[in-house]
Amino acid sequence: MDTKTDNLLREAKKIMGKDADIFTISHKEGQCGAVTHGNSDNIAQAIFSCMHQPNNPIGAAIYRILKLNIMNMITNNSPYSADLLQSINSILPDDE
Repeated sequence: MDTKTDNLLREAKKIMGKDADIFTISHKEGQCGAVTHGNSDNIAQAIFSCMHQPNNPIGAAIYRILKLNIMNMITNNSPYSADLLQSINSILPDDE
């Protein structure tokens, strides 16, 4: 899978340009892989932007992916769950 995701990254750089911020996740027959290139904050902003474009089907898919992963991190111990819960608690009113 690593070779395949590396090939995807190489193709994405050809299409978008070597300076593009790229995040690719793939899954096939129980195997998964991911590659990233560039600035993760820019990638996060792009994801946010896609989620807020009316009638953009990728927005619904991204929302579903984020929701499932956040719920999984909250209910199952992960390296990021404590930080995520702390971040959520920092924005909730005291009476929540």
